[in-house]
Amino acid sequence: WILRLSAQYEHTGGRLDADSITTPPVKYKTTGTYLRQYDNIAVNPQIGRVFLSRKDLSFILFTGVDYTSKLEMGNRCDFKDQNGQKTSIGYSGGEPEVNDFRITGGVSLTAKRWGVDINYKHGLTNYNKYGADKVFSRIFQLRLQIAFLDKTI
Repeated sequence: WILRLSAQYEHTGGRLDADSITTPPVKYKTTGTYLRQYDNIAVNPQIGRVFLSRKDLSFILFTGVDYTSKLEMGNRCDFKDQNGQKTSIGYSGGEPEVNDFRITGGVSLTAKRWGVDINYKHGLTNYNKYGADKVFSRIFQLRLQIAFLDKTI
């Protein structure tokens, strides 16, 4: 078994296809793309089971929790307006409404101090805190790691 604690900077985002624009007092059909991004610092303690351990190579299956502290967010919507002109609206530099708490799981392949992880993070916090619909994070992550501290208990 193995216990580990990691901290990381995350830049995550999402993309949706827009089919209409609503701005008081008008609503019209259009096509476009809505993009959003979040920057976070994440800390995640994990427990893992070592399934393969050779001289300098290990294969580990792990699970844990992940807490993200909000740093910054932004969004942008690119679309064609009623006159067919390309338009872009959005902002950046805002503070996200919520911090996220996520359940994590994944696999890790390590060689000496280096590792490659594939993670799935399942968010438990509703990002649409003030809206009617619920929005949760679902993230697949590929991560390159280096161990600064490696202690065997």
